[in-house]
Amino acid sequence: MSQATPTRPTGLFQNRYREITVSAVVFGILIGVVMNAAITYSGLKIGFTLGGSAIAAVLGWGVLRGLLKKGTIVENNIAQTIASSVNTSNSGVIFTVPVLYLLGVRVDPIWLGAACVAGALLGVAFIIPTRKQMIEFDRLRFPTGTAVAAVLRSPGEGVRKSQVLLAGVGLSMLIFFFTQTSAFGWWGYGDLGVSWISNDHVNLGAWFETLPVIGDFWLPSMGFDWAIAPFAIGAGFITGRPGLVVLAGGVLAYLIISPIAHSAGWMPDDVAAAAAPGWARANLTKSIGIGMLMGGALMGLIFAIPSIGGALKSMKRSPGAQGEREELPLGVLAIAIPLAFAVLFLAARGTITDGSTL
Repeated sequence: MSQATPTRPTGLFQNRYREITVSAVVFGILIGVVMNAAITYSGLKIGFTLGGSAIAAVLGWGVLRGLLKKGTIVENNIAQTIASSVNTSNSGVIFTVPVLYLLGVRVDPIWLGAACVAGALLGVAFIIPTRKQMIEFDRLRFPTGTAVAAVLRSPGEGVRKSQVLLAGVGLSMLIFFFTQTSAFGWWGYGDLGVSWISNDHVNLGAWFETLPVIGDFWLPSMGFDWAIAPFAIGAGFITGRPGLVVLAGGVLAYLIISPIAHSAGWMPDDVAAAAAPGWARANLTKSIGIGMLMGGALMGLIFAIPSIGGALKSMKRSPGAQGEREELPLGVLAIAIPLAFAVLFLAARGTITDGSTL
């Protein structure tokens, strides 16, 4: 028996095999906006951002396949790509714009938007030529991309995971709700009558001091105060091993550097042992952490130089026999980079503080 030839899609939103559909586009935009707001909030709280591709892919199966009963792998991939594109724009903004406001800088929204566009232009200009070098030649594995591919290949499992994800969101909202109820005069965690539990924090260090054995070794200058913030735990699970590095930095700062600095007399004499973690965070560990982040970013750029060089060589090659290029022409990069830097310079000049131009 002969097999019928598969019917190709006809029209942008009228595909037999669902690819680019209205459902995928609308879902991608909406979930991208929600993730942008949520991940921006968490980024300002915990100091790093998350990739939203895996979240969007899981929820995509829940909506496109679970609710609409129509989702395909390609359709969900379109949806999560749109959502990730909308969400990713927050990464370069939330670690710079708040600093300007904290410094008292009066920011022009028009120039701020121009600077964000210039940053996105720089990112696109560099990532397109380096994609082939990193993925096809260096064979680098990207954890988020690998996880998203695994989710896309398992529609049935994706629907179940979306239910678990939504249940986790609901539970997190319920737990966090009672950290804010005191603003309305309602019951909160601080009303439990436990000395080491406040409305939004659990001071495990203060509890350890009361224990028979651990209290003999626990120093009051050690900080072990945990915020009641389930989103931070979820961010750690999504981030994976890099999240453990952040956790290790917190342990180093509060359980090692703080007590050593207090006992060695590096702090003012009027700083009590219980206040040592807070003083160390404001005057020691914060600057160390920022320095490590900047150093890590610089070393990442240095290690990426060979890949960038290989990508530039690939862009210089002539087109193939059909006159087609696999990568962007080098001239595009030569125009995009100076243009983006020019916009950034003009945005810096257009930002005014204390009545004078920067």
